[in-house]
Amino acid sequence: MAVHNKNNFLDEGTLLADLMEERLIDHKNFQRKFIIDKNFYKKNSRDYNYVLANRFCNKKCYPRKTQFLKEGYLNLGSTEEDKIEDPVEIIFKCCGQQTDFIKSDMPLAEKIFRVFLKNKNQALNTHKISQELNYYNLNNIFYLLSNDTFYGFKEVKGQKN
Repeated sequence: MAVHNKNNFLDEGTLLADLMEERLIDHKNFQRKFIIDKNFYKKNSRDYNYVLANRFCNKKCYPRKTQFLKEGYLNLGSTEEDKIEDPVEIIFKCCGQQTDFIKSDMPLAEKIFRVFLKNKNQALNTHKISQELNYYNLNNIFYLLSNDTFYGFKEVKGQKN
């Protein structure tokens, strides 16, 4: 099997074929897409904005976390139009662009959470997440997504590749 890392530019089909040949993943699981469910936080009496604000980048956003939580927005520029209320949007436009937003010493579930934030909480499958993390085991990623009780990962029904 080919080595899969960030320097090895394999297409999705090649990686899938290699992994299925080794029976590491179920093809149906590979296609399932997930998001971070904002309602999960409300149902579990957790503050969504607070949880996400704790992922703000150290350079620009985290020092102003208290301001964001108090005022409900962060200004990423100098105009009124640069005021952003959605913490996912803040992370997408600023923090997710930082090279240290996802660190190698973070737990895998935290890395997965940050991949969603970095991608504006778009529905993602295990392969896309694996690519973002330089090819973690797809079974491990799928297991964490399917059995999560902390981050609010939720399968998006009817959305497949």
